[in-house]
Amino acid sequence: SLQPKQEIADYSFPLNIAIAILLIPFTLIQVEIEKIKKDESMARVIQKKVIVLTVLCACMLTMLYFILINSSHKEYGNTTTIFLLILIAKIIQSITVILGTKIMIYKQYHKNLYITASVLVFNLISSFLVYPKAGLIGIALTSIFSLLLRYFLLIWANKKYLNIVN
Repeated sequence: SLQPKQEIADYSFPLNIAIAILLIPFTLIQVEIEKIKKDESMARVIQKKVIVLTVLCACMLTMLYFILINSSHKEYGNTTTIFLLILIAKIIQSITVILGTKIMIYKQYHKNLYITASVLVFNLISSFLVYPKAGLIGIALTSIFSLLLRYFLLIWANKKYLNIVN
């Protein structure tokens, strides 16, 4: 079994690369927020841009990751599976940003907070329970499942309370 410091490094290295993908939805939505507020159909246009740019960014980050683990960071060559799982989780997270933003635009802050906090608690408890058996891979899989849960809950909240899902 890996030492705790090494496990932290083995999770942090791929996470720090994959998390860059979140710059796309946050930047696009921040730049276009006024358009979204004025015209609901703009949310669909922006979501399509987010998806396309997120996929392109995921490809570029994957290439960067492989360059790094085959050159200057060979000690992280064993983190490929973790990287790919975290990247999938971050892709899912990036497509949920617009859903949370729409809830916030309609001043339904408590719904967004409730969903996010509930999923966070679920993720923490699940990670704690799965780690002894599945290690870092289990934590990464739990993150994917938690972010999928958040995605579907945000869709449900948009449909139920706002009737604005695309």
